[in-house]
Amino acid sequence: MLENQTELETEIQAIEEDLASKRARLEEQKRTGEVSEIAQDREILRRTIGEKFNIPSASGPEEVEPIPEVKPQTKQPVSSEPPSYLSQELRDVVQKLVETVFKERGSIAKAAREAIGLNNPAALDAFHDAIVDGLIPELIKRGKIREVK
Repeated sequence: MLENQTELETEIQAIEEDLASKRARLEEQKRTGEVSEIAQDREILRRTIGEKFNIPSASGPEEVEPIPEVKPQTKQPVSSEPPSYLSQELRDVVQKLVETVFKERGSIAKAAREAIGLNNPAALDAFHDAIVDGLIPELIKRGKIREVK
């Protein structure tokens, strides 16, 4: 089990480094006026994971760099709709993929390859969302991303 944690921990550290690099580039672009606002950490994390593990976006190809996000002037209502990975038809598939991440000798990369191999864009997108949502609390705890309130 220690070997699994080492591989998973290595992946998480690489994600942390990629996030820091992307954030630094975006902050420099904001400083020079290339972008007016920086995307939220969740969106940067989502794109980082997608790029790192070759998970295509369900909405089509993405830019290499995260698209700058304009912050809304008013608070957006929180969606009452559950995440896609909690839907009945995707729950079991996504759970199996998430278990692949944490089982002995498992990793995000292995689970991503399995998800891509399913040839099911909805399941792939739901897995991607589940991994992002699962990593956010850990990265906040480590001080790698900011909690959005």
